[in-house]
Amino acid sequence: MTDSIALASPANPRLSTLRAKIGWLCQTIRLLALGYAALLLWVFCDAWATRSPYETKAMDMFGLDVSAASASQWNAVLAMSLALWLCVAALTFSIWRLFSIYLAGEVFSLEAAVWLRRIGIAGLVAIVADFVERSAVIYTLAAHLPASAKAKHIFIGSEDIVHIILVLMLLALAHIQKTAADIADENAQIV
Repeated sequence: MTDSIALASPANPRLSTLRAKIGWLCQTIRLLALGYAALLLWVFCDAWATRSPYETKAMDMFGLDVSAASASQWNAVLAMSLALWLCVAALTFSIWRLFSIYLAGEVFSLEAAVWLRRIGIAGLVAIVADFVERSAVIYTLAAHLPASAKAKHIFIGSEDIVHIILVLMLLALAHIQKTAADIADENAQIV
């Protein structure tokens, strides 16, 4: 009971030790999330400008020749990609905030639990948006082809299932952390 209250104090040596152990990890995660968002934006813009990655992927995965897609089809693909990137940007912001809270020493706080929950929700939205965007891109780029050529191109990969499981685990951990923070607050009020 007193450990929870004492751990909330920034002067606590156990908290300083914990921060020393996870500080580099928090910084690394923040920078990787930011780097991933920047890289993904660059990939989307580069793929849209060159178009060949989408054309190659459509040909390799689905046997669709989308080289004759119109400029409006490509613009729609760019818009979908940028909408997906906004989901990734929200996820990145949530990750940055959570690990900034950890670096500030508020590892077991209610605010940390809230941001962990936001990461779970943003991650789930990003996964679903990615699934929808992949299928929508194929249908958009194949819109000029006969209906039989674009009939069966909705797909979900095994990595999507793994990502969903991981995000649901984060949501469960967020609920656990929130409950623990509430209990610690109640104990602090009693003492």
